[in-house]
Amino acid sequence: MDIRICILSSTILNCILLSIIFLFSCSAQKTIIDDQNALNAFKAHITLTDPNNILSLLWSNKISTCKWEGVSCSVRRQRVTALDLSFMNLTATVSPHIGNLSFLSSLVLKFNNFHGFVPMELANLRRLQQLHLQYNNFSGEVPMWLGNFQHLKELVLSNNSFTGLIPSSLFNISSLIVLRLEVNNFFGSLPEEICDNLPNLEILSVAVNRLHGQTPANISKCMKLQKLSLSYNQFRGSIPRQIGNLTDLRELYLGFNNFNGSTIPWEFGNLVHLERLDIPSASLTGTIPSSIFNMSSLINLDLENNSLSGSLPQHITYNLPALRNLSFANNFLTGPIPLGLCECEGLQNLVLGKNEFTGSIPKKIGNLTSLQSLYLKFNKLTGTLPDEIGNLKLKIIVFGNNNFTGPVPYGIFNISTLTYLDMQFNNLSGHLPSDIRLPNLEGLSLNSNNIGGWIPSSITNASAISVIQLYNNYFDGPIPSTLGNLKFLKNLHLSGNRLTKEFATSELSFFNSLTNCKLLETLTISQNHFSGFIPNSIGNLSTSLYYFEAYESNIKGRIPVGIGNLSSMQVLELYGNELIGSIPETIGKLTELGRLTLSGNRLQGSIPSDICNLKRIGELDLSQNRLSGSIPTCMGELIALEKLNLYSNKLNFAIPHNFWSLSKLIHLNLSLNLLIGNITPDIGNLNIATQIDLSRNQLSGDIPTNIGKAQELNFLSLAHNKLQGSIPESLSNLKGLEFLDLSANNLSGEIPHSLGTIRYLQHLNISFNELQGEIPTSGTFANFSAESFSHNIGLCGARWLTIPHCKPQSVRKSKSELVHLLKYILPPMLSMVFISFVLLGDDEFRAQTQTLGTIGYMAPEYGSEGIISSKGDVYSFGVVLMEAFTRKKPTHEMFTGKMNLRSWVDENLHSNFLQVVDSKLMARVDEHMYEEEQCVTSILDLALDCSTDSATERITMKQVLYQLEKIRVMFEMSTKSKVSNKDKVGR
Repeated sequence: MDIRICILSSTILNCILLSIIFLFSCSAQKTIIDDQNALNAFKAHITLTDPNNILSLLWSNKISTCKWEGVSCSVRRQRVTALDLSFMNLTATVSPHIGNLSFLSSLVLKFNNFHGFVPMELANLRRLQQLHLQYNNFSGEVPMWLGNFQHLKELVLSNNSFTGLIPSSLFNISSLIVLRLEVNNFFGSLPEEICDNLPNLEILSVAVNRLHGQTPANISKCMKLQKLSLSYNQFRGSIPRQIGNLTDLRELYLGFNNFNGSTIPWEFGNLVHLERLDIPSASLTGTIPSSIFNMSSLINLDLENNSLSGSLPQHITYNLPALRNLSFANNFLTGPIPLGLCECEGLQNLVLGKNEFTGSIPKKIGNLTSLQSLYLKFNKLTGTLPDEIGNLKLKIIVFGNNNFTGPVPYGIFNISTLTYLDMQFNNLSGHLPSDIRLPNLEGLSLNSNNIGGWIPSSITNASAISVIQLYNNYFDGPIPSTLGNLKFLKNLHLSGNRLTKEFATSELSFFNSLTNCKLLETLTISQNHFSGFIPNSIGNLSTSLYYFEAYESNIKGRIPVGIGNLSSMQVLELYGNELIGSIPETIGKLTELGRLTLSGNRLQGSIPSDICNLKRIGELDLSQNRLSGSIPTCMGELIALEKLNLYSNKLNFAIPHNFWSLSKLIHLNLSLNLLIGNITPDIGNLNIATQIDLSRNQLSGDIPTNIGKAQELNFLSLAHNKLQGSIPESLSNLKGLEFLDLSANNLSGEIPHSLGTIRYLQHLNISFNELQGEIPTSGTFANFSAESFSHNIGLCGARWLTIPHCKPQSVRKSKSELVHLLKYILPPMLSMVFISFVLLGDDEFRAQTQTLGTIGYMAPEYGSEGIISSKGDVYSFGVVLMEAFTRKKPTHEMFTGKMNLRSWVDENLHSNFLQVVDSKLMARVDEHMYEEEQCVTSILDLALDCSTDSATERITMKQVLYQLEKIRVMFEMSTKSKVSNKDKVGR
């Protein structure tokens, strides 16, 4: 019985145990299915943006979820605990179903293209210890609930597009070891109590954001901190000295902030484990603390681009055995280079450029046997270069812009590891060694020194070289033909030496060898003593050649036609040589050319029309040659042209009319040629031109009034031509004019007073003309001497001008031309109109006035309909009135297109009276000037009424007679009244 009971009990117990195991198994199976469903939902969310099909291929329901790519599960419970999808190039928003992975402790999605907000469902991941979202494109604000992850150890959100304030809750995660927020758009300041609740923090990086304010001193409470990066923000104020208490610190990055006036804390010397100290471009001032040079763990020290001053410690031991890189460039450091630096035997890169170091380079520099780069450029170093430098295995030597003297140590030219040698802008002398062995050299800059002798042919041993700069020295002899062996040569600069051609030939044969340099881009050989001609093989140079400069080099012969093969050429300068012959037509094939200067040669013939193919030309200088013929009309189509200089040739015929349509033209010089014709009104289209010189030609006609529209001019010379007429008032519109020369022409009339308003005018020459009247003394006229006005017989002026001074006349007796016109010519005109109208009648009047029926005087209906009437005579009379008071014939050259005498008067009479009326009429200032102006305005208004296009709107001759008489009476009454009042005041 007892046995049966025991057996029964045992059976029941086993059943219960089996039931529990079954239930647990069912529960576990259901939970892993939930994880699988969450991951499948995540996969479905990004299927269309999985370019490598990683998830679609490797996340299959046919295999265990825990074996999916990037998925890790716990061993005991078989729950998803880690998801790592790094470097999969996935593009999507993060599925909220990730929040259902309730056992997830590590989520790593770095280096993908996830975007949008961080879904709030991630707040359910209470077990999360690692969250890595770096290098994606997440945006929006970082959610505050991230601070609720009390087990979180690593939060990395760097290299995204997060914005807003950094949530303060993040600084309360006491478990946090790594907090990286760099390269986002966070703004605001760091909390003052930043490290009160971060006892375990080892890495804090908020670099490359828009944070500002003070750096909190409280940061020193993060005692386990090993890396602190605050670079590339807008932090200001002083650097907290308390950072010196972070004795576990290995890396400190504070550069690219605005610690304006802050010094480097002395306490930084306490950071005995610090390996990297980087504070470039942070507006630091003061001296570098000597304690910095006792940081034995320091590997990298970068303080460049600040305002540090003073000298480096001279008499201490530099305890920097681990130092590899030191950069103090671009500061204001002074004094000699300390010998202590030569004790840092592990130093690889020493950068001291752009300071004010003095003295010589210590010979002990040879102790730095690990040195690879040595930058001393832009200092005040002197003395000779130590030979010991040649014993180092340097890759880069940059000593330019100092005051070094003596020869370059020959040993430097045997440093097989050297890739770049820069010693430009010194006072080095001597010769280069005949045996150069620099197989890895890529750049050689010895320009602007006093080095002489021949360029050694062994320079071709530098087979990797791409840049050679030897300009502005004293090299002589021929250019080595072996340069053609330099297959990687791109830039060759040999200008400013004493180089010659080879003795046995008259051609510059080095061009033949350079045809093998297929990568050549720039070639400058100017200011040498070649005395030879350029061979046609120049056309076989590299098709990449875009800059060729060979000016003032005593080059002879013709410009070779092969030059047209250089299809990439942008700048071609051959000025100041002895070139002869004509400009080759093939020059027109250089369609990329932006600057062409052939001035100062002996070129002759005409300017080839092929030059008009240079549609990109911005500067063209053919001056000081012997070119003849006309200027090609098509040059007016070179719309990119900004500077054109044809000075001192033998060009003749007229200036092409379309020249004045070159809207980008800034400088124009056509002086000293044989050009004829008029200057057209279109010159006013050059509204951005600053310099125009048309002097010493045979130009004739009036100076067009439209020249006043070229309002950017500061230099204008029309001297030594055959120009006539008056000096236009519109020149006063050229407010920036500094130089004006109208001398040696046939100009007449009076000098416009308005020229005195050109406030910047420094040079004025109107001598040798036929000007008359009084020289103005107002404004800038007071700055000029008699020389500016000499040889104008009719001019008079103040005694200080040492020319005949004007005879004083009483105001009441002096009569201006205007008064003469109004009082002595107007009455006879009235009489003529009256007699014609009364005696002959309105119909017969037309027969007596048909002499006015010429071009510009006849009414529109006469030309279009052949109608002759008294209305047509009224029109002609109105034109005569306008001509009398403006001194402009209706056939004047300025009236083109739709503009005629009437429209010009109508447009300007009331807005610009002095521009319309003949300057001689209104030049004299007297007591009746206002009345005279009103009278002339009334007469010209009457002339406008006479000359309307519509005959029906025109007034009759009877009305003309009445209006003229009314104007005369009003004028006489107003002037007499003014004189009478003045006499009363005098009595």
